[in-house]
Amino acid sequence: MTAPFQIPKNMNRYLKRLSMEYRRNKLDDLATVLESSKFTINEKTSYDNWDSGMDGHDLVLYVPEDFMGLIPLDGQQDTLSKLREDLNKAASAASDEYVNAVHFEYLDEDDPIISSASSLSTPPTSPEVISRLWSTNCIKLFISHRDTHKAEAYKLAENLTEYGVSSFVAHDSIEPDEEWQSEIEKALQSMDLLLVFITEDLFDSAWTNQEIGFALGKKVPIVSIKLGTKDPVGFISKKQAIKGHPDNVAENAVKIWETIEKRLGEKPIFNQALINRFVTADTFRRAKDRFNLIAKRTNLKEDEVEVLVEAYNTNDQISGSYGLRDGNWFLNVINLNSSKTYHYSDGKVVVLPPKEYESFDLTDEIPF
Repeated sequence: MTAPFQIPKNMNRYLKRLSMEYRRNKLDDLATVLESSKFTINEKTSYDNWDSGMDGHDLVLYVPEDFMGLIPLDGQQDTLSKLREDLNKAASAASDEYVNAVHFEYLDEDDPIISSASSLSTPPTSPEVISRLWSTNCIKLFISHRDTHKAEAYKLAENLTEYGVSSFVAHDSIEPDEEWQSEIEKALQSMDLLLVFITEDLFDSAWTNQEIGFALGKKVPIVSIKLGTKDPVGFISKKQAIKGHPDNVAENAVKIWETIEKRLGEKPIFNQALINRFVTADTFRRAKDRFNLIAKRTNLKEDEVEVLVEAYNTNDQISGSYGLRDGNWFLNVINLNSSKTYHYSDGKVVVLPPKEYESFDLTDEIPF
């Protein structure tokens, strides 16, 4: 919802530079740790008032168990400090940001957050490319399908937009041209999950098989919907496919959404996508229906609650929806997820001010 920070955006480059530097200085163990690990960045974990203000970020390195032994336990804090200092040297151009801390954690590929983390071998797709391929603040769904079923895939993608899902409907052909193939690769690299549109001829295509293989290798969640008698084959046969209805796209979208919630429900992008759809509601009905999806969530953060309140106070399709105001439904949901207490005042949702304590005379006897 804000402009991307420079350090998180360029962290892959910084780590590559450090890896080369450590190799050059014979610090091979540390270079190996960087090259074998995945990483995530927790943005704005600290703030420094120096100069015009600086935002600090934390880097979390997920180290494979086989390589954790390369970090001496007694010297781990020194190693973390060195990484932090060296990263700040590499990121010196980001004048209003800094690396606040570096942390080591064990790599657990079964953890959905860690499995989709970045690594030096899979650099993140640039924000410019992502904004071209996907809608902003949406769940990025790559739909793998055969060209003969492209129309059905597009209809499904259209229905899923109501849930905050942005879909890339891959074009299947015998030999896609170089430019289109590059777009497919970028979409695969940046997707949040893959939807396999299983039809009788799906697995006859080398391209759809490669798309599935890419998702498996990247450990991206895979959702399959079966629209015929063909069962999943290969590695995805272990997971049961959703039984779809060829003539009921809306019902298929609901089933897919329920599965997406199971796979991505704990990821930040999930709430972000729901909130993004809610704040742009353009009818009373859509405001109510979209808030209903948010109301089922119990892990909203304080800043997400603030976005919801701002939307209520600025979007008359939200504030004018009686469905949201009935029984103080909107207030109950945001108060359940906030450390603050909100109430209605002059048609707006505002924070209830703290109780004003009765004044006392400082000249009174101090009881100690």
